Order: sequence, then structure tokens, then C-alpha cells
Amino acid sequence: MKEIEIQITECPRDAMQGYHNIFPTDIKVKYINSLLNCGFDTLDIGSFVSPKAVPQMADTQDVLNKIKFDNSDAKTIIKTNDKTHIKLPDLLVIAANKKGIDLALNNENIKYIGYPFSISETFQLKNTNSTIEETFEIIKNAQDKLINTNKELNIYISMGFGNNYDNKSSGNIWDFDIVGNWVDKLNKIGIANFAIADTIGIADDERIFGMANFIKKEFSKLNIGFHLHSSYETSYSKIDAAISGGITKFDTAINGFGGCPFAEDGLVGNIATEILIKYLKEKNIKHNINIDNFEISRKIASEIFI
Repeated sequence: MKEIEIQITECPRDAMQGYHNIFPTDIKVKYINSLLNCGFDTLDIGSFVSPKAVPQMADTQDVLNKIKFDNSDAKTIIKTNDKTHIKLPDLLVIAANKKGIDLALNNENIKYIGYPFSISETFQLKNTNSTIEETFEIIKNAQDKLINTNKELNIYISMGFGNNYDNKSSGNIWDFDIVGNWVDKLNKIGIANFAIADTIGIADDERIFGMANFIKKEFSKLNIGFHLHSSYETSYSKIDAAISGGITKFDTAINGFGGCPFAEDGLVGNIATEILIKYLKEKNIKHNINIDNFEISRKIASEIFI
């Protein structure tokens, strides 16, 4: 296998947002501060959405205010070619409307603004209370606002591997071309960062490999990763299918917690970060995770997700 390096976005926001207990702000800050020290490329730490819709994320601004960016304990020393440098992950928050985008724009520590864009009209209305075309216009306006800033949009193509909402007699409204057409249309307005999301955990290994091959062939110059939902037991083979097909960027969550609270019940969680790390070690694939610090974060996770 050609030498590659895997980018990892750790998703405490996704892990927490649908959890049955509300996490106190200080607990979130403690956990995120530990994750800052692990060497992740990006941390998905919160969302600027309606607190009525997602009460778990109502304190995102407070969390951002309390994170210790200048604390030496929240920095990871990465060794590269016998040299060391300090690496902090980029921060990502989710926004689902114009107000959320403006809040994210006003925070200097945020690098990426994640916006959910579904290829399912039904799910887009369910998730953001807007149609696909209305959502496209919101994204287009947001992209205009980001010009000459240090921020970038990261568009989640939700239901990117199929959905149970918009059935035709011949099956789900879904195929590679639908995904590709929207990625191309969004790229033409300046979007370069995408996560193809298996929102309801419907993708099998064959579909994941096929999508990865399609993305690699059609959009090799864009920064496109996979946001897969999976049972713990099937995560390893899904990772293998994605990497074998050419994907090198993953959204994961420690212990596989998480999932979209607006999707149907029975949703499985995220790909478990520890399984991705295990896979990369076994395949001798490069990553920047500090394993000792990662285990500290896993211990904190085991104490708060109970």
C-alpha cells in the first residue's frame, strides 16, 4: 500500500449531543482539554443550534470560552523527521442556520464551521427546517461571509450512503451521482471540505468501498472524508473498506458514542476512535495520535459516559 497519513476528527460534540444525561459545562471542558492533548487534526466540539432542539449543546459558547488553549498541558509534541513541533487541533462547530453561522464567525478560535446538507429533502426539513435549495442558498451566503477570514465551511453530505425517508418503488433515492452532483455544485461556490455521512448507519463495506473509489476518482483535489455510523463490531471492516478505496480522513468518537438526534431510532453510533487507531497500527499507517494522552481521554470518557 502506498504510504499515506490518516487525518482524524474527534467528535465529542457528536458523542454528547444525543446522550440521555446533560453534561455540565465544566465536565465538557475537562474532556475537551484532554482531547486537545491527543494530536487529533480536528476537534468537533459543539454546535450553535437551537437549545430547544439540542439542549446538550446550549453551552457551546461557554465551553469555547473556558478551553485552555494557552495551557502547556493542552499541547501535543509531534515528532516529524526527528524534529518536534507543537500541534493543536483545529476546532469545528456545527451550525444549522444563519444565526449559528454568525455566532461561529465571531469566535476567533473556530477554524471550521460544519453545516449539514442532506441529499434527502425530507431529512433536510427534519434536521434544519429548510429545503435543500434553501439550505444551498444559506451555505452560499455563508461562503461569501467567510471570504478573507481564517475560517472554512465543512459540509456534511448527510444521507450520503442511502436513506429511509424518500423511497421510490425501486428503492432509496440515492446513488453516487446524486452525491457527486451536489459536491460538484457546492465546490463551484468555493467549498473544498466535505464529510460524506452515513447518517443512519445503512452502508455496508461494499457501498463504502464504492463511494471511496468514486470520491477518489472524481474529487481527488478536494478535502473529503467519511463520517460513518457503525456498530462497534463492524467498525473495523468499514474502516478497511474506506481506506482501501482511497479515503484518508475520518470522523470518529471515543468508544463509538454518538449519532444524529434527528435520525430514526435504532441508530448506531460513530466509528470508535480506538478501533481506527488499532487498524492503523496493524497496517503500519501513519497518524499523529499520542497514545498515552489518548488513553487519558479514554479514561475520562469512561467516567462521564455512564
